[in-house]
Amino acid sequence: MMSLYAIQLECLISIWGILILLVDAFKPIPNKRTVGYLAAGFVAVALLYSFAMQPVPDTFFHGMFRLDPFALYFKRLFLLALAAVLLMAAEFSPRNRIGRGRILCAADVLRGGNAADRVRE
Repeated sequence: MMSLYAIQLECLISIWGILILLVDAFKPIPNKRTVGYLAAGFVAVALLYSFAMQPVPDTFFHGMFRLDPFALYFKRLFLLALAAVLLMAAEFSPRNRIGRGRILCAADVLRGGNAADRVRE
């Protein structure tokens, strides 16, 4: 069960990205700017939630994944950058479609911040 605790931010961001893709596929929203602001708001909520998470000294998934203070720092940094990118992209939505895949790419970036072997000695 602790393994799910370690990857809960990645799961939340992935589920949100999939929901955005499904909603846009089956019921397109005419104002894409609204979608960008909603996505940025959800990422901001996930960022705030990350401050409630506590580091765990163990490794997960057979030593490949870790939730230490360094990993939490990078998760927060990536979530802040993603929220900023989504807000900037929402401003240009009439000229440029908001990349719905940005949130799913961010989930992969968040996962990369938790790699147990970031630097080999």
